[in-house]
Amino acid sequence: MTATKLERIGNTLTVSGTAVDCRTVTATIGSAPTSQPKDATVDSSGNWSVTFSDNDFLQGSVFEHQCGVDTKVDVDCKDDPSCLSLRTSLSVECDVLCPEVTIEKPRIDDCVNGKRKVDFQTSVIGAQNPTIVEWDFGDGESSQATVLPSGTSTTHDFSADTVNPTTYTVRFRIVSPEGCEDTTINVEILPGEVNCPQSVTFEVRDRSSRVVDPNSCLNAGDYTVIVTSPQDTNLTYSWSINNTSIGGSNQTDRLPTTLQSAQSQDIAVAVAKEGCPPLAASVNLVECGSPPPSEPPSEPPSEPPSEPPSEPPSELPPTDGGGGEPSPMSLGCWILLIIALVLGVLACVIGSIAVCTSNIPLGIAAVIVAIVSLVLLALWAAFCAAGNCGIFNWVRWIVIWILMAALIVGIIVGIVTNSFPCGSFATIILWGYWGSVLAILDIAGAKIGCPLTPPPLP
Repeated sequence: MTATKLERIGNTLTVSGTAVDCRTVTATIGSAPTSQPKDATVDSSGNWSVTFSDNDFLQGSVFEHQCGVDTKVDVDCKDDPSCLSLRTSLSVECDVLCPEVTIEKPRIDDCVNGKRKVDFQTSVIGAQNPTIVEWDFGDGESSQATVLPSGTSTTHDFSADTVNPTTYTVRFRIVSPEGCEDTTINVEILPGEVNCPQSVTFEVRDRSSRVVDPNSCLNAGDYTVIVTSPQDTNLTYSWSINNTSIGGSNQTDRLPTTLQSAQSQDIAVAVAKEGCPPLAASVNLVECGSPPPSEPPSEPPSEPPSEPPSEPPSELPPTDGGGGEPSPMSLGCWILLIIALVLGVLACVIGSIAVCTSNIPLGIAAVIVAIVSLVLLALWAAFCAAGNCGIFNWVRWIVIWILMAALIVGIIVGIVTNSFPCGSFATIILWGYWGSVLAILDIAGAKIGCPLTPPPLP
């Protein structure tokens, strides 16, 4: 008695062989998952075969016996138990039954942000259970392998060239069973329709939102340069004043600025849109100058300055980089700024005392005061500093001078307290707090369009 072949066909597993002097054989699959014994009649030529389905297995299914794997088979002669039993191993042979696959004409959506979404549908007939499939989209991306009936439909975003159409070869692949050919379809992705702007135009408004002529002389004061064309939600703007970048890219379509006495500002903007060549334009603002307050004109000027100062700001020395004369600021903003600075000084004093005396509650109080001071300063920078770049830069300069004097203050504290560590901690506290203040102001300056100018040194 022999067992010569073990073959998996579709959802069945068939073992066959030959037998002499035996009319009925009983076969059993001995490897897990094991089957129940099943009989087969030996034909006149001495051949027999037994076919197992999923219902013949104690647990599991036919497909757990994988192709090419040795599997134990037990065969006995049922009519004569005295005959020798056959115990052998056979490699599972598989008859690959590939399904019939048809990919329907895909639906291609309009171009959005340089991509087109494509919907795919397939028809799969005669698939074994289970059949594992996946999609290869031809652009370096593929779908996850799924078991049918999942995976017969999918969507994918293809990149669209801005000029030429692009063809992708999409494959519907049968991963298991192995040996089936891919089903392919070519998808042509047409170029994305991008409406590119052709030019950049400006308008300039003063502090009262009145449009002014940038080609004529302007009075010192606050102005806003606005891009009136192009207007689109997908544009990015990069501004600069006198070849100095203001705040990086991804800004809005407007830039506030303060024009100082006898100052000229060359304001440039670069406008970019994905898929389009960049555009750039510039406008030059020139302050004509006005008579000093100590020498009033003999007759009223035909066009008085928009915001003449009531008296010269004698407490502020002249500068040449965005500092200069401060613009008028409301009383509430002045109070907010003074409180923030006073609380900052108080926080440093309390913190230094807490460190020198190892007083933890006092240290916690110093931290709370410092946080309140930083919040107030951030609010001032956000709501009061815009359009007051002169005052804004003076605050920065005060902070920079404090940082420069921090080491000297630490030495004095160390001498007074007769403790070098105490003086060192005082210096660290000053650097830490006022360094944070300077960082907040530098970030705010880029956001509100105030040029960051170096302080005048003695």
